[in-house]
This record gives sequence, C-alpha cells and structure tokens, in this order.
Amino acid sequence: MRYIGIDLHTDNFTAVCINKRHEQIFCEKFDYNISGLNDFRKKLKIKDKLAVEATANSPDIIEKLQPYIQSIIAVAPSKFQVISKSTKKTDKNDAHAIALFLAKDLLPKARIKKEISRHVLSMVDTRALLVKSRTCYINKIYAILVQNGHKIKKSDIKIDRIDHTLSSKNLPELSFNELCVLKDQILHLHESIEQIENEIFEQSHRFKHYETLLSVPGFGKLSATIMSAIIENIDDFPSAGHLCSYFGIVPKISVSNDKSKTGGISKQGTKLGRTTLVQSTWVAIRCNTYLKQYYERLKKKKCPQKAIIATSRKLLIILYHAMAKNIIYTDFEKNEYTPNIK
Repeated sequence: MRYIGIDLHTDNFTAVCINKRHEQIFCEKFDYNISGLNDFRKKLKIKDKLAVEATANSPDIIEKLQPYIQSIIAVAPSKFQVISKSTKKTDKNDAHAIALFLAKDLLPKARIKKEISRHVLSMVDTRALLVKSRTCYINKIYAILVQNGHKIKKSDIKIDRIDHTLSSKNLPELSFNELCVLKDQILHLHESIEQIENEIFEQSHRFKHYETLLSVPGFGKLSATIMSAIIENIDDFPSAGHLCSYFGIVPKISVSNDKSKTGGISKQGTKLGRTTLVQSTWVAIRCNTYLKQYYERLKKKKCPQKAIIATSRKLLIILYHAMAKNIIYTDFEKNEYTPNIK
C-alpha cells in the first residue's frame, strides 16, 4: 500500500509518496495542466491512497484522478492545522505531512460537493455580490436626495418606480445627472439579479430534497435551493446531530479534568447554510405555532439571539427527519404530509 499527499496550487502541485513503513518513494513537482496530470498518472498504482487539502480547485483534481487509484480524499484545512502551524512550511513538507497522516488514517475529511451543487452555490455568491452592489447604489441615491433637501424613506426608492421618484424631485442639473447614472446601474443590476435567480431556480428541481424543503413554511425557492445544494443527500449524515454540527449551530464543549464548559455555537461548517437557516427560521416562527411557542419560551430564559439559534436547530432537526423520510408537507402546522415520489 502506498500513500500520497498532494500540496495543491493553482498552477502546480507537489506530490510525496510513502509506503507502510513511512519510507519516501518519490517526491516530485508537477504542472497543473493536462501534461502534468498525465505525467503524475504514470506514477500511480491502482491500490494507491491519495489525499489533498481542500481548496477551490481540489474537486477538479479529485475527479481527474479518482479512476486511477483506490481512494482519494479532501482534507478539511480548519480541522488539520499541522500544515498551517508548521515551523518549516514548504510544499514538500506539507505534502509529506498529508501523506504521513493519511497512512495513519488520522486525516479529517472534507465533503466534496457535486458539480451541480458547486455551480449553484457559486451563482448564489454572485447574486449576493450583485444585491450588495445594488444596495450601495440605492444608498447613494438616498444620500444625494437628502443632501438636496428631499427627506424620504429608503424603502420608497423602489426599482419599478425609480424614474418617477427622481423626476418628481426638483433637483439641480448636476445632481439629477448623477442620479440618472446611478439609476441606470441599479436597473441593470436588477435585470442581472433576475437573470441569475432564474438560472438558479431552473436547477433547483435537480436536488433530491428541494420539494421537501419548499413545503416547509419559511423556505422560498431561493432558500430551499441553497439548503438543498448544501445538504445534497441527507444519507451523508448519520443523525440529526451530525447535520446540526455541519451547519455549525451546536455549542462548543470543553471537558478537562472532569470539568465541563459549554460555550457559544461552533460556527464551523457552512456559513451560507447557517445564515439561510436562521433567516428562514425567523419567517417560520411567524407561520408555525409550535416553533413560535418554542422561541417565545426560550426568549424568556435567554437573549433573542440565543433563542433564535436554538429554534433554528430545532427546525433543522425537523427538516432532517422530513428529508430522511422523503416527504412533502401538505400542512406543516398539523404535521400532515405525503410521500415525495421524486
């Protein structure tokens, strides 16, 4: 059995191979292109085990090397700090450390999402950037109007009535011209946001649990798609606790010398998923009596922030069992559902 560790960069990678006795077999640097990958494949054997630190391009190299070896895993960098805290940080040493811990079966694995999930979540990030830019332009329009003596609410600056809002104000020519430029940018961004949302929604039905999530009050098409792309397959999680841990909404626990200390939530895992879940929970507690009562009861004992996190965890547990049963709620309030035939 041979164990190979890879230190991956955007244009090259260093591979170190060791055997069961931890003796080095080879250490080489390869270009990260078709030619370099072909040269590396020639050194592989079908029984080899390989590990690479999870980076932006690690899914690509995993897909390209998977058919040629026994197994390949991505290493979760947040849980494997041997590399980041190394006193002698070189590509060779990093690759050797990965190979060594792989041989000892001590590497923390990272989930590598499917191509469709990566594509959808990338579009979600792009949408967030566009929305942020649109908000900045709207804030600038508000500031210019205030500077010219027009006090309005930001909520009154609506996309479909922005022309009417600007034309109805008596503004100096320079300010009006500046506002027209900002208006054009906002309208263009609005069209781009609608376009990318439509592309996201077109892919939503490719996810196994989309219909289940969409049937739960609090989840719309966008939030259900985001959650579906992050979770992918509920069978990847042995229990509801594992799913909660993946979303980073479980408390940090420190035990030493029979003394136990509980802190805030771990915040490990998916930040996007955690944010989406909490936002959806705020809507869900307005629609569901059980969740609302649960939240109100906790709010009396804890602060609202802790109460909403605990309620989010409760909702995620409910979602876990719904996805595990593969059901669609017909009435979430009364816990009535039908099988999801998808």
